[in-house]
Amino acid sequence: MIGALYRYMNEADPRHFQPMNANFGLLEELAVVPRDKAKKREEYAARSLAALRSWIDANALAGAPVAR
Repeated sequence: MIGALYRYMNEADPRHFQPMNANFGLLEELAVVPRDKAKKREEYAARSLAALRSWIDANALAGAPVAR
């Protein structure tokens, strides 16, 4: 979510910038979007954890706790 907020702040047009709280609308869309909101949020979380695990592995941060 922090990355999505950063992207929003970095890419927003300064003339039309509107501060906002973190929300799922800031995230990139899933390849296949489930109709069930709970399932959709679970898939966002799973994708985020996988990306975080990949980043940790790529940056030699062995032992960093990330849920699987």
